[in-house]
Amino acid sequence: MKILAIRGKNLASLADEFEIDFTKEPLLSSGIFAITGDTGAGKSTILDALCVALFNNAPRFNSGSTDVRIDDITGRSPKNIMRRDASECYAEVDYIGNDGRKYMSRWSLSRGLRKGKVQTAKMFLRSPDGIEADRLDVVPSENERFLGLNYEQFTKTVLLAQNDFAQFLKANTGEKSEILEKITGTETYTRISQKIYEHSSFADNQCKLLRNEIDSIEILGDDELKSVQDKIVDGEKLIKQLTADDKEAEKKAEWLVKDKSIQSAVEEAERNWTAAQKANEAAAPRREHLKLLDLVQGIRSVFISLQADSKLNAENEKKIKQSRADLSEVAASLAEKRKQFEAKKAEKTAEDKAFDALHPSIVEARKLDGEISNADSRCGELNQKIKAYLTEIEGYNNNLKSIEEAIARDVATIKAEKQWQSENAEYEAILSDVSLIIQNINSFILDSGSIKSDSFSLEKVHKTLVEKEKRKDVLKGILEELEHELPKELAYLRERLVEGEPCPLCGSRHHDVQALRQTLEIDAKAIEERKNKRQDELDVVEKEISTLNSQISGLEVKIAQADARKSAIYADLALKLGKLPVWKADATDFDLLKSSVGKNCRKWNESKKSLDDSVSGMKNREELHSSSMIELEKRKVELQNVENLFKELSESLRAMRERRAGLLGGRNADDVERAHKDKVNDLTAEIETIEAAYNALVQRDSELRGVIGTLSKSIDDCNVRIADNEEKFRDWVARNNFTHANELPMLFSVSTDDIDIERKALEKLSSDVTSADITMKERVKNRSEHEALPERPDAGVTLASLKRLRDGLNATLTEKSNEVNGLRGRLAVHEANVSKSKDKRKMLAEAEKESADWSALSSIFGSADGKKFRTKVQGYTLKVLLEYANANLAKLYRRYRLEPIPGSLQISVIDEYMAGEPRPCNSLSGGELFVVSLALALGLSSLSSNQMNIDSLFIDEGFGALDDSTLSTVMDMLENLHGTGRKVGVISHVAELNERIATKIHVIKNGSSSHIEIV
Repeated sequence: MKILAIRGKNLASLADEFEIDFTKEPLLSSGIFAITGDTGAGKSTILDALCVALFNNAPRFNSGSTDVRIDDITGRSPKNIMRRDASECYAEVDYIGNDGRKYMSRWSLSRGLRKGKVQTAKMFLRSPDGIEADRLDVVPSENERFLGLNYEQFTKTVLLAQNDFAQFLKANTGEKSEILEKITGTETYTRISQKIYEHSSFADNQCKLLRNEIDSIEILGDDELKSVQDKIVDGEKLIKQLTADDKEAEKKAEWLVKDKSIQSAVEEAERNWTAAQKANEAAAPRREHLKLLDLVQGIRSVFISLQADSKLNAENEKKIKQSRADLSEVAASLAEKRKQFEAKKAEKTAEDKAFDALHPSIVEARKLDGEISNADSRCGELNQKIKAYLTEIEGYNNNLKSIEEAIARDVATIKAEKQWQSENAEYEAILSDVSLIIQNINSFILDSGSIKSDSFSLEKVHKTLVEKEKRKDVLKGILEELEHELPKELAYLRERLVEGEPCPLCGSRHHDVQALRQTLEIDAKAIEERKNKRQDELDVVEKEISTLNSQISGLEVKIAQADARKSAIYADLALKLGKLPVWKADATDFDLLKSSVGKNCRKWNESKKSLDDSVSGMKNREELHSSSMIELEKRKVELQNVENLFKELSESLRAMRERRAGLLGGRNADDVERAHKDKVNDLTAEIETIEAAYNALVQRDSELRGVIGTLSKSIDDCNVRIADNEEKFRDWVARNNFTHANELPMLFSVSTDDIDIERKALEKLSSDVTSADITMKERVKNRSEHEALPERPDAGVTLASLKRLRDGLNATLTEKSNEVNGLRGRLAVHEANVSKSKDKRKMLAEAEKESADWSALSSIFGSADGKKFRTKVQGYTLKVLLEYANANLAKLYRRYRLEPIPGSLQISVIDEYMAGEPRPCNSLSGGELFVVSLALALGLSSLSSNQMNIDSLFIDEGFGALDDSTLSTVMDMLENLHGTGRKVGVISHVAELNERIATKIHVIKNGSSSHIEIV
């Protein structure tokens, strides 16, 4: 990751558009550069622009209040970076991501045109391929993806913001783990830890499920299994016997059912034969009628032709009569249509003449209508213009009033700020040194606390030393006493003991010399052991006394050094703050003194900025007031001109409307012309309709005359055919001696199809008699054969009795079958469960082995959040990081060394001047904390993986806490970073540091705004 360029406009004090391009000289070849400028000029704004353009956030806004709102913007909103008098602003950054590609991220903000309300910020991210994202809620996360760092990690490793050097040093274990994971690209360890935990949990659950499944499997015992098998065998035998009995009863029932059916069939066949015989005999009259129908078929066509021709002649006579009546009506209609045609033609000619007379008036009316329309439209435009001028003039008046009120507020603010500055003028002299003063006060407070703590420790060590000296004297006394213990005297007396004489010690006259010798040897050995033990204890006490004396010397030196620093700091503070009221009031309470000095200095800067802003704002508003007055007068003159023109045009419009009212009766020219055209079109259509109707009548007359001629010819033809057919009919009657002439219409009404149907019906009656006779004989034979079958039941056996027998058998059979099937089911379930249990137990053994493996692995590396393995791995990463940091720290400040606290990612500071004593980070002074944090930041920047290289580092303040020697060492190290390809930017007020760095980004203050120059 590498920052290539920073651009922006209207950001806090930086009003002008600026660009800081690290790919161009002199920044390109400079490994280190300084960002310089007066307090409040906008140095830190450059770093704010970097953060806002990437993440829509910046360090200075994290401590703002959410309760304070200006222009509806809270104190923590990045929108506060926009200048108050600006209508728009932007921040833009070019960088190279971890994928090696170049990206440009832009953040912009604007105010509304009407009310000046700040709008929603906008962001977009562009790559060589085009726009990657263009939404405020998406671009920061995309930058995080391409940079490899989120906002918090970015401000801990790339951007060391003012008063925020030690963020990574003081970060908790979880935060350090995430930062190191991002920096080294080892996110996979988190996923591995989570996967191990998931696999272990899954394997354990599988074992539990398998055990539950095995426990739930039901298997029969040996006795129960044999009982089930025996019951199945017995049940199958009984089922077989019941089935055979049921089949025999079924056959008898079937014989009875079939016997009844056969008897019914015989009776039915006899009835059918009798019915067929009777029906055949009754059909004799129908056969005679069929013979008569067959006879008359020879004259059928002649008779039908006679009837058809007679009917046709009657219809034609009727049609001729109607056609002649229609012909008379058509002649009358033709005369009427001719009269209507002439009348409409005359009416159309009169309408054309009347329109020709109106045409000049129509032309003039149309011309006046156009002029009136144009004048009316122009009047409307002028009226709208007048309203616009009136609105604009009202706006100018309101704006002037607002400007005058703002100027009055500026005057009041300027007066109040000048009054406050006059009353607190003594603070102006310390503004440039306030950071150093606060740092010195912090050091004084820290040294005071250190002296108090060390004095308490010294007193405690002194007490311990006195106790150890007393113990030493006691031990020496004990050793001296042991040197003069009785064993030596006893040994001397032992040699002089005489059997029978009294012992000088105990008076005994009998002495077991051998036992006494052993006793004396044991006592001597015990005394010697006691002497050695006390001597060892004395050695330990003497060593502890030596250590305590060293600690006392160290504490006394430390207290003296801290007291000397306090005296020097007090003298410096008295020199700088002696004239201030707070010095006299708060010099005994340095916490209160620090608060008072900081508060008043901040208020001085705020007052100065407020005064500058008010003066600049008042000047701008006075200029705006003057220009607004000029514009207001211009608008009033323009309004008067427009009103005069509107009056003239209104008079002209009134005259034209009076003239137009006298033409065409005030009617619209287009309406008059349209009415004429409509009437002419109507008359033309009516004439055409009459003409079409007349032509249709002529056509109808011709058609009627043709119909009458055709019908007359048809009548003549029919008469010829009728005479011929009457002759043929008389010949047929005579030839066949036919005496049923009066029945002919009825006979010919029967169709040939009906005749065929009747003939077939009569033939069927004859065949039905034959078929019924054959069927009756066949069924009688079947009855004889059925009665001879062996299945025939005994006399008295009925279907009801057989049904009762079978129902009993089937009930018993069903009950026994269900019982046997149930037993078979239990046996099948048992066999399946035996097989299933074997399979499950085999699976459980495999699952338990797998679960044990995963459980062992999870106990070392697995966790639901992935923290366990990640923390272990990052512990090694932290060791490597601290090696980098200690290499830098050895060059900067040899007193301290950093070591990881075992079992966590926390860091302890080892004080080499105090015999390697560990110290917490918060016990360091401001300068010490800066040096340690800088060494750690440089180490963090050096630590990279294949996925990430951090080639940019920005440091904001903190160098003022360093002494001259440490400052020089720090500068040497920062300058040497150029050889590694990294670029370091430094913001500081320290003169020596700014003089030593050749390449500078000057932030030059000009009134209430600033601009940037790169040299």
